[in-house]
Amino acid sequence: MLSTLLGLAALYIPLLCLILIHETGHFIVGHACGLRLHSFRIGPAELFRTSIDPSNQSIQWKWHWKLSYASSGAVRMFTSSSSVTRIRLRLILYLLGGVAANLGSSLLVLPIARMQTELGGIAKYFIFASVLLALGNLIPFKTILFESDGKQVWNMLFVPAKRDAKIFGVTFPARLIEAISLLRSGQTELACNSADELMGLAKQFPPEHPSVAYQQNIEKLEQMFRKARLTLVPAQERSLQRIDN
Repeated sequence: MLSTLLGLAALYIPLLCLILIHETGHFIVGHACGLRLHSFRIGPAELFRTSIDPSNQSIQWKWHWKLSYASSGAVRMFTSSSSVTRIRLRLILYLLGGVAANLGSSLLVLPIARMQTELGGIAKYFIFASVLLALGNLIPFKTILFESDGKQVWNMLFVPAKRDAKIFGVTFPARLIEAISLLRSGQTELACNSADELMGLAKQFPPEHPSVAYQQNIEKLEQMFRKARLTLVPAQERSLQRIDN
C-alpha cells in the first residue's frame, strides 16, 4: 500500500511541477501585457483575490475537492483599465505564455539532459513531458471543464463572438470599478448609463462557468445602481419642474 502511494506521488508531484511552470508562464506574460492577477490554481489548491477593487481586497485560498481539478491548473487575469488598446494581441500573448514557459524550461535543462548521468536521464523525461504538454495545449480542443490554449487562441483569431466574450470578460472588472467611481463622485446619470451598458453586455456574453466572484460582481452592480436610479429619477423630475415653471 505504501509503495503504491509513493509511486502515485512520484508521478503526481512532477505533473504539478509542469503545471506550475505552465501557469506561471501565463502569469508572467499576462503581467507584462498589463493584466492583473485574480486567481492562480495549481491542482486542487487555489489562491484568489476576494474583490476586484484594488483598494479593498485580500488574498484567500480554497481547496477544490473535485477530482477533475487534481491534474489541471488555471490562471485568471483581468485588465487594470477599461482600455481595449491592442487587447486582442495582449490576450493572445497571455494565452501563449504557458506554452512558451514549458518550451523555455525545456531549453534551459537541455545541457543537463546531455549528461550521461541519472540527473541527465531525469532531465530527458522532463523535456519530453514539457514538450508534450506544450504541444498538447496548442491543439484546439475543448472538454466540459477545460478549453486548451490553442482553442482559445483560435477563438480570438477566427470566432468573433467568442473573441468579444473573452474581451468583455477580462475588461468587465475594470469597467465596473470605473462605473462605481463615477457614482461615488456624484456623476450618477453617467454612472447609470455605464452600468446599463455593462449589464447588457453581461447578458449578451454570459460565462460558461461563472465563478462566485463574477456572480457577486453582477449582484453588486444591480443593487448599487438600483439605488442610484431611485435618487436619479426624483432629481430629473425636479429639473423638469424647474423648466416648466
